[in-house]
Amino acid sequence: MYNKSEIAAALQAQNLEFQNLLLGIPTSTFFDGSSEKWSVAHHVKHIIGAVSRIAQGLQNPDLLPKREPATASKDYETLKNTYLHALQTTPPEKLQQLGSRVALEEYSDADAYKSQMTSGFSDAITTFNHALEGFTEENLESLGMPHPLIGVISAREMLFFAVYHNTHHHNGIEKLLESRA
Repeated sequence: MYNKSEIAAALQAQNLEFQNLLLGIPTSTFFDGSSEKWSVAHHVKHIIGAVSRIAQGLQNPDLLPKREPATASKDYETLKNTYLHALQTTPPEKLQQLGSRVALEEYSDADAYKSQMTSGFSDAITTFNHALEGFTEENLESLGMPHPLIGVISAREMLFFAVYHNTHHHNGIEKLLESRA
């Protein structure tokens, strides 16, 4: 996975996997958690936010910093390991501060809110992939995007991050569900 069409295909495959996973989770389990101990809903909201912010960057390339010189991006595995290292070395208070930004809205109909969040993930991926269509391969190397733990990385590396980040939270949701079974 390296070029934008392969990345878009990976994100679309993740979308289908997430839809299958989320639709099979009972609503009461979906919301069982808090901002300190995340529920499935917290994971989903976090992922939607991350994917949406990256899509906004893709939609507004003129606002992204230029990488001078535009060196080749790290590969997927290297970027993943850089992110995992950043997670391990970031003080827990900072991670908790970042995680506390994920707050669920008030809702009166839990089933409707779950459905809205599930379709919201799919919509975010669709928007992301649409924005990616207008982005050139050259821009993936020449433009940077800020990451809260890693710093400014190439746009291509941010796409790698999006794919890995979704996988990371998908795995987190599955572990959460296993622990409650």
